[in-house]
Amino acid sequence: ILVVPDAPMYNHVMNDTNTTEGGYVGSKMYISGLDQALAKVKADFGEAHIVTYRNLLVNTVSNGTPSSWAWYSRQIDLMNEEMVYGTRAWSQVSQNGFDTGTNNSQLAAFKHNHSLISSCRSWYWLRAVRSSTHFCNVTSAGLASAYGASDAGGVRPCFLIS
Repeated sequence: ILVVPDAPMYNHVMNDTNTTEGGYVGSKMYISGLDQALAKVKADFGEAHIVTYRNLLVNTVSNGTPSSWAWYSRQIDLMNEEMVYGTRAWSQVSQNGFDTGTNNSQLAAFKHNHSLISSCRSWYWLRAVRSSTHFCNVTSAGLASAYGASDAGGVRPCFLIS
């Protein structure tokens, strides 16, 4: 079962400075920013029920555009724009699918009830790169947007349980 909390679990920066170098995989969010969320998920659901999965994630950004990816074993991640909106909105048009990876369709809950996208009424990060300084996010009103990587925003991850 894919689980997405109904609100951000806490706030965190994508990076300490406004850079998207290294993409999502190179971000502080990926390296340590999801640790608190994963610890809570393991405590709440039991570590044995947290599924490890493979995800295709951006690991290189050139001139503000995602330019490479690789497979990573994960237990928790931020969502991308396709999972929330069903399409790219603010991420680079020329990114050739690097931010999309294998998560290329809208989550059923968001598709059938758009109010769940912004039910929390606070903004949260997505893993998609907008530029050399900005990552994409969902505003408190549910709009697609992008903020500087050093802004502290909501962490609303997704994870699998069995």
